[in-house]
Amino acid sequence: TIFGHVTTIIQQMTSATAKYHDMLNNVREFMKLHEVPKALSERVMDYVVSTWAMTKGLDQDKVLNFCPKDMKADICVHLNRKVFNEHPAFRLASDGCLRALAMHFTMSHSAPGDLLYHTGESIDSLCFIVTGSLEVIQDDEVVAILGKGDVFGDSFWKDNAVGQSAANVRALTYCDLHTIKRDKLLEVLDFYHAFANSFARNLVLTYNLRHRLIFRKTADVRREKELAERRKNEPQMDQNQDHLVRKIFSKFRRDRSQHAPSVQQSSDPEKGDDDKNMVRVMSTTKLSSVAEKDDISGNGTVT
Repeated sequence: TIFGHVTTIIQQMTSATAKYHDMLNNVREFMKLHEVPKALSERVMDYVVSTWAMTKGLDQDKVLNFCPKDMKADICVHLNRKVFNEHPAFRLASDGCLRALAMHFTMSHSAPGDLLYHTGESIDSLCFIVTGSLEVIQDDEVVAILGKGDVFGDSFWKDNAVGQSAANVRALTYCDLHTIKRDKLLEVLDFYHAFANSFARNLVLTYNLRHRLIFRKTADVRREKELAERRKNEPQMDQNQDHLVRKIFSKFRRDRSQHAPSVQQSSDPEKGDDDKNMVRVMSTTKLSSVAEKDDISGNGTVT
């Protein structure tokens, strides 16, 4: 009997370790069977080991399903107490509202290098960072570093349309996130109108994944400076080395400038030369007509 009890105790002590090693062996066999790349398989193994260290192999949903609804809600409020206590958006929420929200919150764990959001992916959840740090990457540039207490996602309560992520979100360290789905959050806000108003006023998104930042890359700025320096150092081009079209335009202008003085000497309306010419023509025509009349009259007298 003593040996039997000792054997049972030892088996219970080593059952968790045996389960852990059994899970690792199953993951390794899965990777080999499907020929998963080495880098990805290492990430998966790292995630499995870190998750086991956090949860000790316990299934949270399975444990909560054993409890009745009221007890399950109390446990969920306790598990999300850090989020509710740190953010002022939940201060005016009633006990019933907090319980409804806590039932819809899920806890997730991520390892370094894990991508939580990809560019173009639909933003369907609101994420609260409890521990760890993440980076937001847009166009291969890090635009933000998020840490404990930060919130990222989209403002679902302001815009009903589902948005697309304009950046990637990648974990820098081991992170614990508490997330709530968009439809569940809107369902609670539609029912609790007073809380919805205070939530919209007090919740500040640390980073809105829908908004795209417009910025200039450092490499482009450096390249523009180099081009400007080259242009300063380059010798200036002479007029003779200019483009053919510009040569034609310059020749046309010279020809035009040469003809301009003769035209101005012949007639210049501003100086009144046109009027003088007209007077001279009129006087000559009058003199010729008078001469003709004198000739005719002289001829008449002779006859």
